[in-house]
Order: sequence, then structure tokens, then C-alpha cells
Amino acid sequence: MKAVKNDIAPTEEPWEQSTEPPKSDLYKAAFEQQYVDQNTDWFNYKELYYHTDKTGETDWALVYAYLPMTSPIELTTIVGNRVLSPGTQYDPFRACYGIYDVKEDKFIDAGSASAKSYDGFFKVFDEIGGGRLIGDIDRDNDLSVIDATLLQRCDLKLRDYPEDDVFSVTYEWGKSRYYSDFNRDGGRDILDVTALQRYLISE
Repeated sequence: MKAVKNDIAPTEEPWEQSTEPPKSDLYKAAFEQQYVDQNTDWFNYKELYYHTDKTGETDWALVYAYLPMTSPIELTTIVGNRVLSPGTQYDPFRACYGIYDVKEDKFIDAGSASAKSYDGFFKVFDEIGGGRLIGDIDRDNDLSVIDATLLQRCDLKLRDYPEDDVFSVTYEWGKSRYYSDFNRDGGRDILDVTALQRYLISE
């Protein structure tokens, strides 16, 4: 399919972040070099966050980039605790978010298995990324003790789980997932409350 330059984003734009946004796109030249075989003028690209290592040097950056198409495809990807849908099967990243590895001088998909090796990535993405948070029962785009309390009430059958609690993951055909399943074991129970409470304490 030929790319059409327009303003249709395959996934939601990043949420307003509490950290100070980057002042410039420091690695856009590296991005253009990696995708030199494509017309990078057609890409929407922005850098959202710079992570520093123990020496104070930037070791990775979170980027948001996509190639606008006539319409996004139905693709669901989980990155950290966020569900991104719909997505795109086109370059550069299947869910529009990527990591630039400064030391290795390469971009990788934020939804890839290797993303977990980047220190602090999932915490940062939970704060900055788009989509919907797993465990965010009150839908305020934040994980809090209120969500843990609501999960506990649902587990005790004092209230119903939200009607829109179920979603499916594109690459796990036939499998359903729940926004209330914080520990990702496929069920909805008190273990999700415990996992969310531990997550909140660790912040």
C-alpha cells in the first residue's frame, strides 16, 4: 500500500507528561540514517524522554514515530502496562513507539522482547506512553490505590468488573486479556490486587 501523507495516527498520541519534555530531537539524524531507504520526510517523529545512566550520560531515548497511512490496521500491542490499539504493520515501529539505543546507535520497537532490557523503560512508558493502562480501573490514566481498591471490590463481588475490561492481543489469536489482570496470568483475582499494590509501593 502506498503511503499517503495525512494526520491519521495509528495509536493515540502520548499523554501529557509530568517530566520536562525534550527541548529538541537530538537523534532525528540517526533515525533518518537508519531508515535512509525511505522518505523520512513522510514520518511523524518526536522524542519524548531521555534516560541517563549512573554516569549521567544518555543511554536511551523514548521516541514516537509513524508513517501515516490511509487508515490504521487492527493491531493490538502491549508495551509495559499499556495496551496500544490500533497499530500499524509499517515502519518504523508496529505500535508507533520505539527506543533509540544511544550506545549501540540503533532503534528498536518498544513492543519487542528486548525492550525490557532497558533500565526504567516500562516505568517511563507507563507515565508517558499512549493507549490504556492495565490496572487503571477508574480510567484516569494513572495507577493508584483507588484502582487497587476497585480491583479488590470486583474480586469480592461487591461490584462488577467494567464492561470494557476485555481486549484481545493480535499475536495471541483466540486469547482474551483483561485490563484488570495486572499480573498477566490470564485471570481476574486477588493476585492482581497484590501485584498492583507492590507495583505502587515500588514507585
